[in-house]
Amino acid sequence: MRKRADLKLMYVLMAVTLLLFTGCAPKKNPEQLRAFNVEGDIKFTSGNADLLPPTAGKTKVIALPTLSGTLSLDDAIAYAMTHNLDAAVSKEEENVQREMETAAMLRMLPSLIANAERSWKSQHVPSKSVNYSTGEESLAPSISSELETSTESVELSWDLLDLAVNVNRWRQAGDRVQMRKLQMQRVKQNLALDVTGAYLRAVVAKEAAKQAETVMKYALERQEIIEKQMEMNHIPKVDGLQSSIDIAELMIRLTRYSDEYKAAKTELARLMGLSPSTPFELKGVDFLAIPGPIRIDSEDLDREALLNRPELFELDLEEKISAKEAEISIMRMFPALTPFARYQHDDNKYLTRHDWFVSGLRLSWDLLSIPQSSADHSSALARSKLIQKRRMNMAMAVLTQLRLATIEYDNYLRQVEQAYELENLREELAREVHLQVENGRLKESTLLNADQLFIVAHRARLTAYARLMTARQRILNSLGRDWDEHGKEIAFTSDELSVPLTAK
Repeated sequence: MRKRADLKLMYVLMAVTLLLFTGCAPKKNPEQLRAFNVEGDIKFTSGNADLLPPTAGKTKVIALPTLSGTLSLDDAIAYAMTHNLDAAVSKEEENVQREMETAAMLRMLPSLIANAERSWKSQHVPSKSVNYSTGEESLAPSISSELETSTESVELSWDLLDLAVNVNRWRQAGDRVQMRKLQMQRVKQNLALDVTGAYLRAVVAKEAAKQAETVMKYALERQEIIEKQMEMNHIPKVDGLQSSIDIAELMIRLTRYSDEYKAAKTELARLMGLSPSTPFELKGVDFLAIPGPIRIDSEDLDREALLNRPELFELDLEEKISAKEAEISIMRMFPALTPFARYQHDDNKYLTRHDWFVSGLRLSWDLLSIPQSSADHSSALARSKLIQKRRMNMAMAVLTQLRLATIEYDNYLRQVEQAYELENLREELAREVHLQVENGRLKESTLLNADQLFIVAHRARLTAYARLMTARQRILNSLGRDWDEHGKEIAFTSDELSVPLTAK
């Protein structure tokens, strides 16, 4: 009965093992897998539903974020920090690496192996003894084991060489977790820059379209007057046609500004982790207040950038990991010492004792692996030198990026002042043309042309301001500065002039 029960247990274990290796779920080709997931992708990206297709018998719900009210630049960046999908992917990569660190830590545990054997021989295999000197049989054939074998053992062992290696692997895994954190930090720094650029482009396009729409309404009213004057032959037909051309060009410009606003807003929605169809309104910015020139020692800026940039921290950790790899390759050259303790049980009826303990030490040395370990050591050292060169290259790139960002900031600061002055002149000229047209001293076509040039100058100033503020954020990005927990920008440590502009 016991033999039959053991056979059934063995067959069950074999079946379970076969299922584990072959898998129970039916296999899908790439087309079937894409068709299986596409519905959930469409629902998620469209924002119509949050329910994704069931996976492995479970249903996963992902809620799309929503917004209400107007959105300031600070709000947009703070929102993107917590909802951006690239940041979410980076966070999940960090979680994966953290689990790998836990796995590396658990590999330091000793080995505990349990064995059990159930076997049956078809017949007994007796053995006899022969006298070595005479060659005569000295003992009749005998047996010391049963046809059925039933043994169990549990062994606890700890390979000390593997322990030393796994400790270093664990530390390497911890360094990789820190690298993922640094990558996440850089993703958020770049995100702040990208959101700033997209937000300001959208606000500029919206403000320019608003200004163009105001002028367009006035131009259409003047167009009716011009058409009546043409019918009465009070003005030449050429002037009337020129006015119509100016209105058509103004309409084209208004359409372009509206399209730019929609495109920038769509890009902003993507950066914020929103569906492109998600409705939200932008609060806008104060275009009449601009920051002044940054007064700070360039050496201080360079030092801060080299101390703060996550990419340089990441290369430091990568070099540390490579150094650990060199240490591991040296450890592999030494013999492995393994203390062990084992408990054994045997149901053999011919034994006087059926269980016992064994303890001891094992020493093993793979001598032919030493050349490979030596080559691995040389490779790790060469990799460390390569990382050092890459870090130097990165440091130079960081300083170059910072210098270009400061040059760009100074350039756009001058452009804002020049564009502001030009806008005021165009506005003053438009007012004067309006008066002259009302007094009959200038033609109607001159009025529309002056308004259109004012719109162009107004848009140029808004664009210069947006580029200035984006360049300011690029300096912060080059310095490796973060946003605080409330999503507000960390101010420069240097003195900074605030030069508010007021409309004349």
